[in-house]
Amino acid sequence: MQPNKRENNESPGRTIGRHIVALAFRQRCPAETYGTATDTFNSSLITCFVISIGGDWYLVTVGHALDGIRQAIDAKAEFPVWRILDCAGGEATYTDLPPFAPFNGSADLYIFQNGKDFAFIKVPDNARTLMSANSVYPIPEESIFATIPVDTVDSLVIGFPLDLVDFYWNRDSLKVELTSIALLNVRQPSGRTDLLEAELYDFRQHNDNLSSIVGMSGGPWIQYWQDGATGLIAYKPVAIQSSWEPQTMTATAYSLTEAVQHFKQWLASQ
Repeated sequence: MQPNKRENNESPGRTIGRHIVALAFRQRCPAETYGTATDTFNSSLITCFVISIGGDWYLVTVGHALDGIRQAIDAKAEFPVWRILDCAGGEATYTDLPPFAPFNGSADLYIFQNGKDFAFIKVPDNARTLMSANSVYPIPEESIFATIPVDTVDSLVIGFPLDLVDFYWNRDSLKVELTSIALLNVRQPSGRTDLLEAELYDFRQHNDNLSSIVGMSGGPWIQYWQDGATGLIAYKPVAIQSSWEPQTMTATAYSLTEAVQHFKQWLASQ
């Protein structure tokens, strides 16, 4: 099993960005339920990345994001509009955000309990076609379990912090403006096999417009290194960004291999 490799002279952000998408949504909070004078509307997004398992594409993200949506629905909030942001990888042909089938917090599997924090959402065929047209492609399952052949690697987390996103709605259409997709370096992750911790050590130095990484939950932690034989940068996704502590600039992520193993066991039981 081999890790992924980027093309010559291509930035890691562009290469890895091809795997990154987001689910953007509009939330309606009815006045009669929430005790406000009028209905209130909120817009947000959930960072995801795309992997392939058994020939199918899945969005991988955090379970706590979908758990929050489920709780909001239980409290009578509505989510009338969902769009998939699939044009951030640098080679997008289409900038209109296509609808993603109404999913209202459902997923093929999501878990947010006992330290586990992950979700898998199957990509419908029509969305897969549109994403492919925008040069989005999945991380293959085999690379998730590949062995890193070197002792020293660099690590980063990638995603869509809300500080860098503006939402514009017109009826049911959505425009999202990104200042940039964020790539934040992290020191060598450590911790348990299922839960990793690392310091976002250059956060303040290189991100003047960024005061928070809220919105990046669900993005992948990537480890990358130079391949000795080809000179290309090789990379491997290792975890799913879950939470962070602003005072210590410490981020926590759930192991991707653990999450995929849980998901495949669940698939086999269906």
